[in-house]
Amino acid sequence: MRLKHPEGTCYATSGSVCFDFIANIEKPITLSTKTYLTIPTGCFIESVENNEVLQVMSRSGLASIHCIFVANVPEIIDKDFTDEIKVMLINFGPDFIINPGNRIAQGMVVNILLVENILVKQTTRVGGLGSTGGTN
Repeated sequence: MRLKHPEGTCYATSGSVCFDFIANIEKPITLSTKTYLTIPTGCFIESVENNEVLQVMSRSGLASIHCIFVANVPEIIDKDFTDEIKVMLINFGPDFIINPGNRIAQGMVVNILLVENILVKQTTRVGGLGSTGGTN
C-alpha cells in the first residue's frame, strides 16, 4: 500500500508494525469528556496491492494515560476508499486538547482473505451469539 501523507505520519522505529497518524489540524481542538470527534489526518490511499486493507487503532499511550480511544476499533479503510482518512476519537477521561501534529492513532496494513459467499435458503444453526449457541 502506498499512502500520501503529511510529515509526521511515520513508523516510530524500524521494528514498528504500525505507523502513527497525526492530527492534521490548524489549531488545537478540545475533545471533551464523554464525547467524540472526527480528526483529519491528511492521509490518502494512493495505491493498494490485491487484498490489502488499512486498520486504524488506538495508540496505547493515549488509551492508557488519557483514556482516548479510536471509537470503532479497528477502523477499517477499504482499498477503494479515496477520501482523506479521518479518525474518530472518543474520550472516556477528562477534557483533552489535541494539538496540530499530535500523534492520534496508529495504522497497520494487513493482507486479508475474502470469503466466498454462498446463498442458502435456510440455515440449520440455532442459538445465541456464541459459536455453540450457549449462554455461558
